[in-house]
Amino acid sequence: MESASQILSDTGSPKDVSTLVDMALKLRPLRMGRHLLGQELYKAAKSATSELVVREYPSFKLRKRKPHTPLPKRGYVAAAMKILGSPGTPRGYVDVREIARQARDLAILPAASPVPEYWMSVMLAGRSDTFSRSGHLALGLFDRGHGPKVIGPETRRLQLRPGPPALTEGIYERDIESLVAERLDLVEEGLRLVKRQYATPVGRIDLLCEDTHGNPVVVELKSFGGKTSEVVDQTTRYMGYIRTHVATRRQVVRGIIVVGKVDRNLAYAIVPIPNLELRTFQITIGTPGSFELPDDKYV
Repeated sequence: MESASQILSDTGSPKDVSTLVDMALKLRPLRMGRHLLGQELYKAAKSATSELVVREYPSFKLRKRKPHTPLPKRGYVAAAMKILGSPGTPRGYVDVREIARQARDLAILPAASPVPEYWMSVMLAGRSDTFSRSGHLALGLFDRGHGPKVIGPETRRLQLRPGPPALTEGIYERDIESLVAERLDLVEEGLRLVKRQYATPVGRIDLLCEDTHGNPVVVELKSFGGKTSEVVDQTTRYMGYIRTHVATRRQVVRGIIVVGKVDRNLAYAIVPIPNLELRTFQITIGTPGSFELPDDKYV
């Protein structure tokens, strides 16, 4: 672990987990196999105590299969082929976490691994004849200067041009939803607003959005003083409603909680929930019309 952290610190950029493993083994040879070492690094990145963090997940889609190509009957490759080849799966690239989740729900994974998405990534990446890949399973270092660790894709700090005075809690309650709705690219590049205050039988969704892959994204704002249990319950409840009544079988429903400051309880609470992420923001009042995203937009 120390070797991997040192490599990431020296290079200053995230690394594909397989590349990181190779570089770490050159510095410090171990008896542990490459994939097992990669698993341990990935598990460390998913914990809330390590300085490693997952920066990117790969997505996969099936290639056109050549006639008479033998198909595996079991294993991660067979499970992924069944998921990606089913009529209800999107034809484009699918996040490896969603592939692993569906395979787990169907009980077709080869073993009860605590990190099936890691092994799914490794096995599918090794079958370029069967799968096309977009992105990598990349690890980076968590910047402890910005508070508790948040699991999943990198946390982003939404900022406007610095300038006194700081936005107050009262202003936040009334206006933060509008500010975020008008700057969704700061939450996630390519995010598009579908509807504000989207009414459902289980409550109103602050911002119902759509990502660049056409997947529904539930964006909820955690107010100052709001309880962690309440915002997590709300967001997952809304995700469940959209999954059941709005999304198609081909779509992956995601959730993003936008919060001014991540507390430890919230950081831990989202760890076991697939497709739920956190974003942080910092807003100040400057010259009218001067709102913009500074160079340090990524935490």
